[in-house]
Amino acid sequence: MAGTDQGSDIEMEDASNKTDTAKKLWRARTKDWYRHLNEQTYFLTPVYMNKTRHREDQLASGLDVLVTERPLQDRPRGPQGWVLSENDVRDDKAVQRILECLRKVSKNEVMFVVSQLRYQDYLSEARDVGLPSPKDLKSQNKHQGDFDILIIHRQHGILVGEMKAVGDLQCGDQQNKAKVIKDRVEKAIAQLKKATDVLEHILSDLQPTTPQILKTVMLPNVSRADLQHLLRNDPQLAQDLCNCLNIDVNTDPTTLCLTSNDISSPSQWWQQRMKRAGDDSVMTDDVYLDLVSRFAGPATTVSVPCSTVPRLAQTQHKDVRTPGEGVAEAGDRFAPVNIVLHPSQVEILNNRALSRAFLTGPPGTGKSLMLLLKGQERLRQGKPVNVVSSRKESRAASYMIASQLKKSEPQSTHLVHVHIFNMPFDRMHATSRLIKAAKEQGSQNELFVIMDEASDCHGHTEPFHRLCDVLFREVGTLHLWAASLFNNSRPSCLTEVRLTEALRTPPMITRLVQEHRGFLGQHVYNYTDLPTPAPADGHPPQELIHEGEGHAQEKDTPECEECGKEIARQLRHLHVGEAAKDDYSPTPPKPSDVFLLTYGSQFRDDSGLIRGLRDGGFPVTVLEADDEKGLEKVASMRELDKVVAANCITVNGLERKIVIFVQHDGPEYDSADWGKLWAMSRCTSLLMWLKRSRPQSGSQRGRTGIDKMEH
Repeated sequence: MAGTDQGSDIEMEDASNKTDTAKKLWRARTKDWYRHLNEQTYFLTPVYMNKTRHREDQLASGLDVLVTERPLQDRPRGPQGWVLSENDVRDDKAVQRILECLRKVSKNEVMFVVSQLRYQDYLSEARDVGLPSPKDLKSQNKHQGDFDILIIHRQHGILVGEMKAVGDLQCGDQQNKAKVIKDRVEKAIAQLKKATDVLEHILSDLQPTTPQILKTVMLPNVSRADLQHLLRNDPQLAQDLCNCLNIDVNTDPTTLCLTSNDISSPSQWWQQRMKRAGDDSVMTDDVYLDLVSRFAGPATTVSVPCSTVPRLAQTQHKDVRTPGEGVAEAGDRFAPVNIVLHPSQVEILNNRALSRAFLTGPPGTGKSLMLLLKGQERLRQGKPVNVVSSRKESRAASYMIASQLKKSEPQSTHLVHVHIFNMPFDRMHATSRLIKAAKEQGSQNELFVIMDEASDCHGHTEPFHRLCDVLFREVGTLHLWAASLFNNSRPSCLTEVRLTEALRTPPMITRLVQEHRGFLGQHVYNYTDLPTPAPADGHPPQELIHEGEGHAQEKDTPECEECGKEIARQLRHLHVGEAAKDDYSPTPPKPSDVFLLTYGSQFRDDSGLIRGLRDGGFPVTVLEADDEKGLEKVASMRELDKVVAANCITVNGLERKIVIFVQHDGPEYDSADWGKLWAMSRCTSLLMWLKRSRPQSGSQRGRTGIDKMEH
């Protein structure tokens, strides 16, 4: 008997050691992934990825592409596989609104926000570590489900939120609308009860230091007035909601629920729900780390849906959890390896009658991609392609297109010809050279020309028009595809093609572009609504301030070494240049995924900001305006291990996942909307602004140093 007891003691000791070892590993990984855990808020996933669906298609040229698919009104029954429904889109929009709201309250909080975590994914990678699991509740049918929103707060414990995307439904009259809302609230109450039971079970090993569990119902499309009206007419539902939220029945439960009234200004709801509960004495640094390492550490599966058709995906989901992985994944989805097009773009490319086109529209609508695909079509026919740069501002885009043409059709590199001109001075030379090329390249006096960024913002269209008109007259068969941001520069021989649906720019960025495009007037078309969901809403822009201890405030922003060091710290926080965690995680951004841009002048190699960035461990290439070889290397991504610092106009037409815009001091730069517009339009994931704060009369100076990064 004594031997049996001794054996049990050894087994218990072994199990305890195994649990402690696992916890130490999870904590170490968590502290490495979230390096400012006790200082700021993190979101998981760091960038919310929408559910999207693509179908495989083939262009008339034979090129394989993916085409965005519209959501179906109803989810079909049967073995069709996964389909995108309008309910999926509605839910994603609701989650986005809630996360937007939580980002606003997070600025002065220390917490960890987890969204859409399935019960079965909690500690799913752990094996026999002796901790409670949702699987233990299988007999009670509580092992399946998810936490819509789970907030681990450093001071207040845990807040679990159940979201219902009701309110924007076409419910008909007010009575039907109330009926639908009631149904969703009843379901939310039941699901919160289940979520609480699951949390109490999986955290039972922490007793007596189990954190308090707070609850909220999240109705981002329902007004507080509508919810109050519903509860006044249904006392039983009101009582059930009060019981669910653990408050007195005489208290208005709607103040603890997130409604549409709180999305733009959530502070009052936050105060009622979190501050009213008070601090949780058990929430020490150690307990906070333990909770985060369980719900967001390596033993819990944190995945986002793949953005392609399942047959082309290695896995149905990807593991995206660190800030750098979020930035990388969002950038990859807006500029994917596999070509993604909207249905309208496929129609344009397959239009055989369209031989001379002028593509125009706002940034990020796929104009350069369309030119590239037309060039590939031509190369596949064994015919030459002439990439023409007519001005300095189009150099980068031209080099990029030529490089990608050569990479995509390596057997036809000899058919790709790049022509660099400086209009209007080289107009006569350009015309004669291209006419000569037409005679040399084809026996039928045929010429295929691609011109990206063909015209500028100042209305200097005459050289471009003259070149097109002369080629149209002199060349027997002219195929000319040009693109420009500006719709007032179309030559008469080209057919206008409007591209106004964002393809390669996150909605977060397109909204900023819209805000800063007013001075362009009618010469740039507005974005139009997307026919299909965007891959993500995007990473919130970050503001960096040239101010505070160590900053050379007597100098202009590009001369501040401390600003360079601050940027380096932020890039390290994003794990820039580090390897991927595993085969299922995105590779964090590389240094070459980062643009450091300014407007109105050039960086110098010995600028203080450049020195600070290098001292922070990041190699930097300073690209001069007249450095043609350097520009060609940057445009063709041959600078694979360096941050590129340049003037916005020099890299016009190129894209990067992270763009840092450095605003100069002085009134001449305050109105430099061009710089902001160009910089933000180069960004496919994360935009940062570095600017100098200025004292405002009657108010306090801006914040010191660099703003906290939101994740």
